[in-house]
Amino acid sequence: VSTQSTGFYNMSVKPTLTYFSSRGLAENIRILLRVAQVDYKEVALGSYNPAGQPQPFQDIVNSGVLPFNMVPLWEEPDKGIKMTQSNAIIRHIARTHNLYGSNEQEASRCDELVEGLIDFRSALRTTANQPDKEQARKKIDDEILPKWLNFFEKILLSNNGGKGFLVGNNATFVDYMLWYYLEVLVDEAPHVLERYPTLAGFKKLIESQPAIAAHRSSPDRYPLQPVFPVK
Repeated sequence: VSTQSTGFYNMSVKPTLTYFSSRGLAENIRILLRVAQVDYKEVALGSYNPAGQPQPFQDIVNSGVLPFNMVPLWEEPDKGIKMTQSNAIIRHIARTHNLYGSNEQEASRCDELVEGLIDFRSALRTTANQPDKEQARKKIDDEILPKWLNFFEKILLSNNGGKGFLVGNNATFVDYMLWYYLEVLVDEAPHVLERYPTLAGFKKLIESQPAIAAHRSSPDRYPLQPVFPVK
């Protein structure tokens, strides 16, 4: 459960997530916090704008609290934890809330798969940002999506016949990251999973969880950010 505020980050007894007023790199963190039932505070810095960032972001940069001058920032004051880098934050939350597999083997598999998801996201973003948007969309449809969706279809099938999760018998942080990528893709291209029945079933499985249903329907959730190129 999160409560939102605007402006410069505040020290609070609650854990605090500080980020721009968008889904962006913080959305996977928000999803995991919802699943883990973490009561936290969110500080919204305003809209991301590389041509002129909002003053609250400039203030937090000037404070020196950000080692790489980037957000999200995650703070747990009672534990003395203050960290940036979205994937590091995700892994930390997963480790501390039993979402990192049930043993060392499963945790290692989670690490492997999350790197694949990062590569998938990078391929989409790099192509979508190309100047020729028509060619970019064609490459995404014809090359990138078939390649990566096929990878994850096979990975799901290799674990319990595709009837459950990516790793082991219980959901891990990697499942929620994959689900979010699929949600975004389907929101923009409803038929994208027609050739991937195992992924489609997996998406429904994750969405049947009460925490995910609550997150999807939350009035506080930020709007979708397009993945596909816009002319």
